[in-house]
Amino acid sequence: MKEKLFFLFILVCSFCGAQLDSREDFEVKLSYYKDSNLDSLYYYANKNINSKNLCVRLSCKNAIIYYHYKNKNYSEVEKQAIKLLEETNFILQNDNINPCVIKTKIGVFNRLFWLYKNTEEFEKAYNELVKFSDYVKSIDDKKIDKFHYLVTIEMSKALIKNELKLEDDSKEILLKVVRALKNKKADQTDTINFNNIITKKADANNLLGKTYLLLSKNKNNTALLDSTIHYYNEAYKYTKLFIPVHSDSELMYTLKMTEVYIAKGEYQKALDLVDTYSKISNGHEYRQEAYLNKAICFQNLKRIDSAIFYAQKLIRIQNIRKSSLVTGYNILSDQYFKNRKLDSAYKYSELTIKEIDETRARKDKTYQLLYDNDIEKIKELNKSIIKSEKNKYTNIILGCIFILLIASGFFLFKRKKYKKEIVGIQNKEKEENIEIETPKEKESQKVEYNIDEELEKKILTKIDTVDNELSFLKSDFTINTLAKALETNSTYISFVFNKNKNETFKQYYSRKKIDYIVEKLNNDKVYRNYSVQALAEEVGYTNASAFTRVFKKYMNITPSVYIKNLKE
Repeated sequence: MKEKLFFLFILVCSFCGAQLDSREDFEVKLSYYKDSNLDSLYYYANKNINSKNLCVRLSCKNAIIYYHYKNKNYSEVEKQAIKLLEETNFILQNDNINPCVIKTKIGVFNRLFWLYKNTEEFEKAYNELVKFSDYVKSIDDKKIDKFHYLVTIEMSKALIKNELKLEDDSKEILLKVVRALKNKKADQTDTINFNNIITKKADANNLLGKTYLLLSKNKNNTALLDSTIHYYNEAYKYTKLFIPVHSDSELMYTLKMTEVYIAKGEYQKALDLVDTYSKISNGHEYRQEAYLNKAICFQNLKRIDSAIFYAQKLIRIQNIRKSSLVTGYNILSDQYFKNRKLDSAYKYSELTIKEIDETRARKDKTYQLLYDNDIEKIKELNKSIIKSEKNKYTNIILGCIFILLIASGFFLFKRKKYKKEIVGIQNKEKEENIEIETPKEKESQKVEYNIDEELEKKILTKIDTVDNELSFLKSDFTINTLAKALETNSTYISFVFNKNKNETFKQYYSRKKIDYIVEKLNNDKVYRNYSVQALAEEVGYTNASAFTRVFKKYMNITPSVYIKNLKE
């Protein structure tokens, strides 16, 4: 109802000739769209980006950065934020107390901080926080509400301390912030200021709840989770006061409570909450959290197949957080190991270690601290899998030697018997003047098939359909798939391929798969961020090594090097 009244108000104002491009009206509309409709936010901001009003122009640019941020287009966020920061620095050289320029610059610092925090580049995030803090302290304008920004900085400090596993320090900071904010009054007649204060109160309580959750885990004290629940509930109460109410408030609260149930070991309750995500998402993306939480719950409930299923779905998500990817790989290696599928366990164990090593190679020191409590467990699992692999191959080799000895003895016995039979047959043939083909001569004969012309055309038509529909990219696509669809046998299909394509079935579709993925890599930059395993699965390979061999065969280069060359 509120939304309809708002649009009616805008419509009436437009007919009455009201000045909708005034700063106040503009900020109200931006604030409204920001919390209700991102596409409208982008449209309205883009429409007014060339306004004669400097403040309106800067607000539009900030709104577009926010749009990209919410859509997780992080490279565009970084590019446009740095550009806007340079623009505000230039303006402030001549007008160092312009309030809207100051707020824009502060907003950019804040956005860059969250960008780097969410992409787990904590060193960059901390650097932005330091610059943010220094700039706020340097502002000499009483009209600027320093309390608001200093609270933001303190909360960000607490956030980073949590990432660095300094939860006790974080807790002390946040308790002071929550107390300070509790006495801060909010006037509902000033929607923007009211929402800012309510947002700060909600964020501070949420962060304090998260801090108690981390303390509970690190101190192995589930009693601390009562404080987590208390502060999460306080935060949720504040979110209900937003004007208008945020469409993702209930989803965010439910995600947090899922973590609490997992921390308590109440995995079925956590799964029940996960099942509600789709109903309360209001269009917001939730799959990564859903797959991650289900994989964790099923792992702890010892439901191996379900844990593997959701961990596999998790690692296939594009732009997945590194921490979630490591967790997914680790769950897969653990579950496959428990299921005695050592090849798969070894593969995902190696991928887990590889992700951590690559992070260390990027010198992202703080990221490694996130895994200090778990890294030794991961390495121990890796060692156990490798040890089991070695034992497996040792047993296989010994078994093969034993079987080979038995087979050799059996072969020698059969050979003597066969020679006796051949000599007997040859003697008999001499008597009866009969010629006979030896087995070797039979094998050397070339087999020719007389296929019905109509069937051949039907097979060729089906091949064209498969090629056009890209059915060959499915992991279960084989020559038997075609044979079954055409109600014929694989021998005829193989013959048609050799005759009409001058390639075997396998050669033809291996080449088609590589051609497909190369075209995607060349024309769609998103694919360049895929792992080799993800690229392999995209074209039907379940094994990254097999895909790499085929790719190198046709392109004379590995997929990793090919992607690296495209990025340069």
